[in-house]
Amino acid sequence: MNLPQYLTVDHFYKLQNVNALKTPEDIINVICLISGESKEDILKLTKEQIDTTVASLMRLFNESQPKFWPIFEYKGVIYGFQPLSKMTLGEWIDCDTYAKDWKNQLHNLLAVCYRPIAKHHHKSFIWRVKYNIKVWTGQSTSPFSIYDVEPYDTVTSNVRGELFKELPVEIAQGALAFFWR
Repeated sequence: MNLPQYLTVDHFYKLQNVNALKTPEDIINVICLISGESKEDILKLTKEQIDTTVASLMRLFNESQPKFWPIFEYKGVIYGFQPLSKMTLGEWIDCDTYAKDWKNQLHNLLAVCYRPIAKHHHKSFIWRVKYNIKVWTGQSTSPFSIYDVEPYDTVTSNVRGELFKELPVEIAQGALAFFWR
């Protein structure tokens, strides 16, 4: 069985209605949601395979710790977080709209807040690779002063939102924590 390397925003959406893992049916449903395997295929696994799968899933959940990354590279594009203080009225309105329904619109909220970096004032970015995504590890009192993101437009943002459904959920959770502060 192929489990993902990390939990995505899309996994977050699928797992919202899971309250507990009390019954074998609960466990089977979560394995199906995360792995994409059918229930019929999961039922063919041995108890040992299920135990190994559950242990791997628990590791995925435990490793998914929210952390705010102001800059990351995903699929060859470097994205920067647009702080609220730099947002236009249109960006602010869209953020507010998506934030009200963040449990279903998290990917769109991220697409407004994270945009490709158009220009940066830094000699080079210092990266760390996590989940095959490069995250910026540079230290700065205000990382937002070292880059400018592309101007906001809703069409591009909607396309980016669909792409961001595959982002690690910990990036999304970190951005949410920063956004709510």
